[in-house]
Amino acid sequence: MVKLNQAYGARGLQILAFPCNQFLSQESGSNEAILAGARGRGFDGPGFHLMKKVKVNGPQADEVFLFLKDKAPCSIKWNFGAYFIIDGNGAVEAHAGAHPRDLTSRLDALLT
Repeated sequence: MVKLNQAYGARGLQILAFPCNQFLSQESGSNEAILAGARGRGFDGPGFHLMKKVKVNGPQADEVFLFLKDKAPCSIKWNFGAYFIIDGNGAVEAHAGAHPRDLTSRLDALLT
């Protein structure tokens, strides 16, 4: 995601990252601790927005993910395994099981 931000940020890409602790307790810290750790790995700066920790699955899923999965149904099975792209018209695409590099051709098409 850092590389995507570096490659496409100047062309208008905005990345919203949502920490989630529903997958092997990988984000068990506080929002402040998660933000501090993310900053040390380049997950900050222009075009990169680290949001508060949320749940993405189940009855307590955050309303952002309820909306995204309603518009583009997918199964989120891993923290870094599902990506949503929202184009300039508000259309939502889900990319489950993808790696960030798999998104480059789609981003190239959208960010002309």
